[in-house]
Amino acid sequence: MAILKGGTVVVYLVPAKRPLEDLGHRYATMEELQAHVRESREQVQPVLDWLRDK
Repeated sequence: MAILKGGTVVVYLVPAKRPLEDLGHRYATMEELQAHVRESREQVQPVLDWLRDK
């Protein structure tokens, strides 16, 4: 499942039954995750605000 904003994929969700390795992905480290959150906060803030109201 993909979550789109303005036609651009913001999040892509994979069913838990399917291992990430099958898709050629890996889990992010905590440091990578924290860096991404800091770097993308301004861009994703409208989505976070929208989700807060749901």
